Amino acid sequence: MGQTFGSFNSRKSTASAGTGLINKNWVIEARASKITSDGYVDRAKANLASIYGSASYYGVKDLFKFIAFTGHEITYQAWNGIPYDSLKTNRRYNSMGEYTDSNGKTQYYSNEVDNYRQDHFQAFYSHEFTKKLVLNTALFYTKGFGYYEEYKENQSFANYGLSDIQVNASSIDIGGQIIPVIGNKIDETNLIRRKYLDNDFFGLVYSLVYNAPTSRLVFGGSANEYKGNNYGQIIWAEFASNGAINYEWYRSTGDKTDFNVYAKLDQKINQELNLYVDLQFRGIDHKIKGTDGDLRDITQNHSFGFFNPKLGLFYDLNANNNLYASFAVAHREPSRDNFTDANPAKPEPSAEKLNDLELGWNYKTGSVNFSTNVYYMNYDNQLVLTGQINDVGSAVMENVKSSYRLGVEFNTAINLSSQFSWKANLSLSENKIKNFTEYVDDWDNGGQKINSLGTRDLAFSPNSVAFQQLTFSPDKKFSLAFETKYVGKQYIDNTSSNDRSLHSYIVNNLRTEYHFSFKYARQVTLSLALNNFLNEKYESNAWVYRYFESGVYNKMDGYFPQAGINLMGGIAIQF
Repeated sequence: MGQTFGSFNSRKSTASAGTGLINKNWVIEARASKITSDGYVDRAKANLASIYGSASYYGVKDLFKFIAFTGHEITYQAWNGIPYDSLKTNRRYNSMGEYTDSNGKTQYYSNEVDNYRQDHFQAFYSHEFTKKLVLNTALFYTKGFGYYEEYKENQSFANYGLSDIQVNASSIDIGGQIIPVIGNKIDETNLIRRKYLDNDFFGLVYSLVYNAPTSRLVFGGSANEYKGNNYGQIIWAEFASNGAINYEWYRSTGDKTDFNVYAKLDQKINQELNLYVDLQFRGIDHKIKGTDGDLRDITQNHSFGFFNPKLGLFYDLNANNNLYASFAVAHREPSRDNFTDANPAKPEPSAEKLNDLELGWNYKTGSVNFSTNVYYMNYDNQLVLTGQINDVGSAVMENVKSSYRLGVEFNTAINLSSQFSWKANLSLSENKIKNFTEYVDDWDNGGQKINSLGTRDLAFSPNSVAFQQLTFSPDKKFSLAFETKYVGKQYIDNTSSNDRSLHSYIVNNLRTEYHFSFKYARQVTLSLALNNFLNEKYESNAWVYRYFESGVYNKMDGYFPQAGINLMGGIAIQF
């Protein structure tokens, strides 16, 4: 069991138990956890809970295992971010749930939450036919249900399929508030709405493994189906119009079937050279039916078939050095949002294709591990945000013909002495879109302004990322680690514009643990983490919307600041 306390009224409680081996065959395990926090951003509180249980049977040639776990989260929404101009004055500002009451004062809706639960059930079976031939199978089912709730001001009845209210007065009195009526009708209202997701995900995974002295052959695959119901309800409205209680204004379903079959071969050519081959075929069938939250009909069907091959060579130079090279082809289908948000007047989004070439070197001795990897990832039809919008003004992702990522990665782990060890990694990369075209909304004339920008950086792709951890362990009971993380500058859209970027940042942490035992406890662990102890002010993510109004360029944006110096301390006891 364990208990952790920290900044922002953060708490984590965990408890776990296990039987060990019962009658040489059975093992039962259970675990529960609870996390609560007020959050760094104003009102961004979180309440998370999970329960896990498993039962396993270990036979001479058979293994059965059943796992069930559930998780439930209720979090106050904070996904609007903070306008750039507010970062220096109020980094914890949160506009979610903000509204103006009848006295003209700013208020915040108390239940502007994301409330979601998932239940997982998994069954595994493995059978050893011979020492060389093993079958592995798994069945799974996941049930999800939840919603997010919002207070929305001045919502047009027409946007919810409701009728305007006809009245024979110039104003009406609602709870002491005088509401003016223009043209003998009311055409909008304040309301509270919920958008629900009710989904089921189930399927199977299997593999047949053959092990020989110089080769390993695997045949396998999986098949699964996702069934999702998306719908919205108005649970309260200042003016009800012709809507009933819990009025439902949209509903859609999504049914996605996904299967794959593959064959893998790991073949030892000689004492130094190994060959790796992985051939996969994947098929997807995606059916969407119904209306979206903006009342558009999003009914559509899509099917895809992908062949994803991978080839690799591994060469042992000597006991300390080995080299490898690999080439892989991968495909990714557009997501549901890519389809439902797409502009019906434009070509529908198509699948992305990736060609990935990698070369690497690994070096290993008793005290030093070092590896480096060079990669070139060439994309065809990558889906990115260009500023284009659909027929109702929502941002859409568009296929760009050519983009790439070229980089090198370094990883090292060194035992400096019997008490000191050091781990570090560094990534240097170039991430580009070729022949990029941007679209900026023109509120004056309608439509969009179009600009050809040539080669630009991919959004949220820093050219450099680094991490190091220096650990001091004078004995097995105590350890102290000093960590540093660096993330280079990155852009929040694909235009490589400095006024739409995230600055580089460095975050330093200290972590310590102390272990001891006594008569009634096998081990007690005390832990303390001092995070961002130099109080770096940084943002990890952001969004931007750009437009022209009255001939003047404007933008709306939201940045997501991370916590400054904060502390987490805990105790864990094993009986």
